[in-house]
Amino acid sequence: MKKMILFQVMALSLLTAQSQLNYGLKGGLNIANIGGSDVEDNKARIGFFLGGYLEAPLIPNITIQPELLYSAQGFGIKRTGDDLKVPISFLLVPVMGKYTFNSGVFLETGPQLGFLLSAKYKVGGESENAKKDFQKTVFSWNFGLGYANLAPNLGANLRFNLGLSRIFQDGDAQIFYRVFQIGVYYKLSEGSGGGKGKKK
Repeated sequence: MKKMILFQVMALSLLTAQSQLNYGLKGGLNIANIGGSDVEDNKARIGFFLGGYLEAPLIPNITIQPELLYSAQGFGIKRTGDDLKVPISFLLVPVMGKYTFNSGVFLETGPQLGFLLSAKYKVGGESENAKKDFQKTVFSWNFGLGYANLAPNLGANLRFNLGLSRIFQDGDAQIFYRVFQIGVYYKLSEGSGGGKGKKK
């Protein structure tokens, strides 16, 4: 985990040395859930994400894109009485490698660290702080695709966060985060290498 944090810090340092950077804002919808061999009667929760990104060219059509996102996610458990709801929020730091075709379509993949901000158990009108039960730092791998030319400076993407760290602090239950993200982004500044794509 320490090596991954160091990798992301190095990636951010390299980007700040680049002369041609894109940066902007992004946000959208989370469809969050859990998966794994020990999961039973789970249900998805709808949340949102919001934050910013940097994008720097490496070679033609290939960029690296670190992001800083607030993400409201979590999961639910079906029960005979009131369902158990578990809202969870994270500060996410993805570092994505991105290939953009000339049409503006792009593919992306890369690692992500998540830092736990809050977690609660909710049943009916009752709520209990659950942060102590959950891992404070989790690791995921992201896969995504998108389109860079929706409108001037506006793009959209679909991303899947595959959680690789067990979610609970204690025990060895094989339960992991699974999150689909549907979002848009707006470029506030555009350099010369930035994954925009060229319309034919």
